Amino acid sequence: MEELELAAHLRFDQDMNDVLSFLRQRGLKETERTLLNELQNAKVVQSGEHEAKTDSVERVREACGSDFKDLDQCVREYEGLQNALKTIVSERCKPELNCLLFPVFAYLYVEFITLGKSSIAEEFVKKYGPQHEPYYQEYIRQFACITTATQLAASPLALFMKPKRTLIRLSRESEREMDRILVDLPVLGDLIKSNVSIELTENPARTSEAMENVRGCVLGEAPKTLNKTKVFSGIFKDLTSSSVVQNGAEHIVTEEKNSDKASKKKKAKGKDPSNLKKLKTDPNAPPWNRIPLPDMSEAWKADHSAAQAESSKRCKSLYDNRPTIYFYSIRNPDASACCFDVSENSNLLAIGYSDSSVYFHSLTPDPLKCLKSASELESLSVDSDELDIEMWDESSAKSYVRFCGHSGPVYGVSYSADKQLLLSCSEDSTIRLWSIPLRTSLLSYRCGMAPVLDVEFGPFGGYFATGDADSAAFVWVVERHTPVRVLNKHIACVNCVRFHPNSNYVATGSDDRTVRLWDLLNGQCVRLFTGHKAGIQSLGFSPDGRMLASGASNGDVMIWDIAQGQMMHNFNSHTATVCSVDFSRDSSYIASGGLDEQVIIHSLLSSSSIVDSTLLLDAGPSARGELSSCSFRTRNIPVQQVHFTRRNLLYCFGVKSQ
Repeated sequence: MEELELAAHLRFDQDMNDVLSFLRQRGLKETERTLLNELQNAKVVQSGEHEAKTDSVERVREACGSDFKDLDQCVREYEGLQNALKTIVSERCKPELNCLLFPVFAYLYVEFITLGKSSIAEEFVKKYGPQHEPYYQEYIRQFACITTATQLAASPLALFMKPKRTLIRLSRESEREMDRILVDLPVLGDLIKSNVSIELTENPARTSEAMENVRGCVLGEAPKTLNKTKVFSGIFKDLTSSSVVQNGAEHIVTEEKNSDKASKKKKAKGKDPSNLKKLKTDPNAPPWNRIPLPDMSEAWKADHSAAQAESSKRCKSLYDNRPTIYFYSIRNPDASACCFDVSENSNLLAIGYSDSSVYFHSLTPDPLKCLKSASELESLSVDSDELDIEMWDESSAKSYVRFCGHSGPVYGVSYSADKQLLLSCSEDSTIRLWSIPLRTSLLSYRCGMAPVLDVEFGPFGGYFATGDADSAAFVWVVERHTPVRVLNKHIACVNCVRFHPNSNYVATGSDDRTVRLWDLLNGQCVRLFTGHKAGIQSLGFSPDGRMLASGASNGDVMIWDIAQGQMMHNFNSHTATVCSVDFSRDSSYIASGGLDEQVIIHSLLSSSSIVDSTLLLDAGPSARGELSSCSFRTRNIPVQQVHFTRRNLLYCFGVKSQ
């Protein structure tokens, strides 16, 4: 009976954590705060009721490395650490050493709960919790709701508190000062030594501004060696002039033999060298045969050539032309729109709704048509010059089409590169593959029982990636029902996934406030970006492959340099969740849309940049006077999707409330 009661409590705790994670993901802060207060006041399980359950206590103790007993001394030493950081530590080292306070606070609270001292834990969190930075208060509220070891064992926070999970980077000078003050704080010294990874650098101590740009996550900073891993951030510039031949799982690219000769002739004749530049291979691009890529169809190559031609007509810069924005407001009284996706050529729009339906719309005057039936197609002459027209059923032409098949809200949709397929993911734990010409579901994928929160097709098709509420991301091949890569180092919901433009990497954003970059070749994490103060809700790669943008639920938008593994820009313009980010086609501007009903465009050429890990520099406005930033407010409509077209026009989408 006791085992059944314990299992019931564990299930309840896990359910509450799932509910809180969902509320946080959807930006329902007031509801989350109310639920947290009710749980705390009700004390769902009476303090100490199940603390005698030795297995749960020992499991938490083993995970957290608890080994000391004098709890009153712990509290005294924590207060001593605070005083030492205020009065003894030099001003140069204070910003780095202040990063010790929250991890020590968290580990102490876990220790108190593990030992069954909930009253001490409650007093501890009430006294010292409010003294921490605002971006740690969400964690502190979650800690305050944990009053027993069984609740701690079922909480995701126990994963945060594993030994050596938190990393703090210190200069040599800061390390010496830390050792000096810990001489008088032996218990905290042992706790830090056992649970916190200290990484030493030869650089001088960092400033407060530099430290603020890496703080916010319980995990601390990224290991320096991780962000120095070689990453092929370049893109394939000349896709149509190379012959891609598939041989089993390998793809070999045979360059045209006369390309160099043709280039020399053009150069000798004084042709525009810009065309020659386009034919050069990006030195940072991966080899074509690094990972298996799907065949490039003739239709795909034709569309790519059209995109290259259309790019010459784009607005070359936003300082010559004020931004042109098309805003589409969606009205559907029966259900709310949860997600959007726009095809690469900006002709098609897909929307996933809370009633489990998926709509796709034409954004051009051309209606959507369905293929004729198999019997009708067999009667057509393959020699007909108008076969491409005759194969379509004119009577089926519509401006939009509705797909039904899921049994829960649809959280993500994504078009394939050739615009013939559509993926959707749902709360029902499934991913569905839809055929647009046939208007039917082709396949259904499932991996686990957790809701799938996002899905995206690879830029060349063939692959797709998903992120779920069970803190895992997966990479799939369209033809297989099981994933080919499992990406599982996040410790909270994976809210968004994006493919790098060269299809060799996948980025994931999570409620654990980190952004990770994964190598598809081996499934390893090659970049870890920290600095966000809230969960990541949106991601986007720049078309040139050099940058990654991430938007968080607190309104921050950060730009990351993939090759260098560090932050480039930090924009704090939004006041609510950033739902979508997108780069202009020339990678010079970033647009973001959020629940604060704003569209904001920032220049990446004239903004404050983190050019060194120890300094925050203001580049100031460019000599040419580019537009630094501008914002546009809607008429009480949240901006849920932003998309730059091939001509650098900006499409925005939102749901108009009834």
